[in-house]
This record gives sequence, structure tokens and C-alpha cells, in this order.
Amino acid sequence: MLKRGPPTTIGGLLVSTDGMSKIIFLNGDSLMTDEVQKAPEITLLKSEIEAAAARVAERAGNLTVDGVAGVTREVFGGLVGDSLTQWRNRNLVTKLAKSKDHFDRLGIPIENAKALPKGELYAIFDGMSKQDDPQLSDMWSALMTNAMRPDIRFVLDPALPKVLEQLSGVDAVILKFYHDAVAIKEKSLAGKSAPDNRIRSADLDEHRRFVRDEGNKVISLFGEDIVSSSIGNLLRLGLFYVEGDFDGSTDLVKIEHGRYSEIVVNTSELKDELANIYYRLNLTYDNVDNHKLTHFYTHGTNHYHFLPYDMTRLANRLLEACTVK
Repeated sequence: MLKRGPPTTIGGLLVSTDGMSKIIFLNGDSLMTDEVQKAPEITLLKSEIEAAAARVAERAGNLTVDGVAGVTREVFGGLVGDSLTQWRNRNLVTKLAKSKDHFDRLGIPIENAKALPKGELYAIFDGMSKQDDPQLSDMWSALMTNAMRPDIRFVLDPALPKVLEQLSGVDAVILKFYHDAVAIKEKSLAGKSAPDNRIRSADLDEHRRFVRDEGNKVISLFGEDIVSSSIGNLLRLGLFYVEGDFDGSTDLVKIEHGRYSEIVVNTSELKDELANIYYRLNLTYDNVDNHKLTHFYTHGTNHYHFLPYDMTRLANRLLEACTVK
């Protein structure tokens, strides 16, 4: 028989361990349900948002209320009441509630969700609690949801929470912009319309318009300096790279005959290629004055916009893990 215990704080939530399915509201009213839980049910003194957050936290650790409280104390260093801990608690509650929304939308009862190993639980809880940017909050909630989903095979790469912790909100916006631009390009190329199956310039019109229009929106929203700094961060984290396009069929050094039949070594193409390599290395290692979100080249009176960087496999894995489908 369970004994009634004093209220316990879990990430800023006041709960009871009386083993009853009971929610107590601020005005003192209570609501009894017939739901039977294996672990002591959580009794909340605040809102439905906190109720949802507490249920996800309890299930993620496969813990009783006291166990969840212990995890929370370890994550937050045992500090109670200081402003930093309260801020982190609020962040954690918001994201856990969002994860509960994902499970509801997917039609997965939270009781059926997978429990996480403590290492993964600590890593995700810690990252969740330190982020209040809306873009990154959504990514953390999605990562938590996917890690707990019983209907998909998901193995959490330990690198993903560490990388996600180092992103800014602008980084997340730029990653999503590049991902969407590439998706539009791939969709366009999948339906090649030329009779000989070659890529026509018109096949990429939608992609180029998206790069131009959405790229301008990002620049207008954040400014060129912040965007440049953000791209530098994405390069340093290994999420962006500069793809080379060396044509191995071209001889970079040519032996020619001069005006008076003398032998001349032409190294102009070699110098150009070395300059390209040096430029790409500078971009990759963030050794330039500024990074451009998009580039364009001119042909006649037309400007053709394109992406100067490519997303790495790590970037694609991160976005996939942080998106609930």
C-alpha cells in the first residue's frame, strides 16, 4: 500500500506521491479519474501544460515521481530557487509539453513511449533546459519525441544533442532554409522534362526563385553580419561545407610552342585551380571577412541564384532527428 508523501518538486512542478489519479488545480478543486497507473500518478498544482510535461518526464526515465525529481536535481546541479534554475525549469516544462503534443498528434499514448537510458535522458533534459529560442525549442522537443517513439527505429547519435546545444536560432533558420532549397531542387530534377533526359535551365527556375526570395527574407530579418557569423558557426560545427567541382579531364599544365618555336609551359589553369582550392579552404575554415547566404551569376540580363555551401551528412541527420513526421 502506498503511503501519502509530501509534495515533491520536479523541474519546477509540485507533485504528490499519494498514488492516486488526481489533479489539484490552483483554486483548490480536484478531479478524480479512473485511470490506473503502474507508477504513482503525478498531482499538479498549476496547469495542463505542466501536467503534460511531467507525464513525459516520468515516462522518459521510466521512473516514479521521486526518481524524476532525482534526475532533475542532477541535471540542474541541485540548485533550488535561484533564478537560473527557475529559468531552466520553465524551458524544460515548455519543451516536454510540446513533446506530449507530438505524441497526441501521432496517436501514441504516453504510456507506450520508450524510456530512455539515463545518459540520453540527461543529455536531452540538459539541452532542453538551456534553450528558450522558439526555433531551437521545437527542434529539442522533436528530438525528445523521436527518441521515445515506439513506432520507429531511432538510435540517438550522442553527437546530436552536443551539436544542437551549440546552435543559435539564426543557425536553425539557415539550416532549414538550405534544407528546403535542396528539397525543391531535388524534386525539380526528379521530373526532368527534356526528351534526352538532360537537365534544362528551366528545370531549376523554382529552386532559383526560392533561393533568391527566401534568402532575401533571411537577410532582411537578421542582417548580413549576423547571417555571416551564423554561417561561420555552421562551418565550424561541420554542418556546412564547400563542395569542389574539379574536372579531372582537364590538363592543368600544358606544354606549348612559343612564337619562335620555343617550348613554353602554360600553368595558367593550374594557378586558377589552386586559387579555387585556396578560396574553398578559406570558406570552409571560416577565414574570410564575410560569408554570403546566397550567390548569383549573370548571364545576359538574368541573375541566377544558387547556394554557395552544401549541407553535410551530419546536418541532414540532425534535421531528420529534430523533425517529427
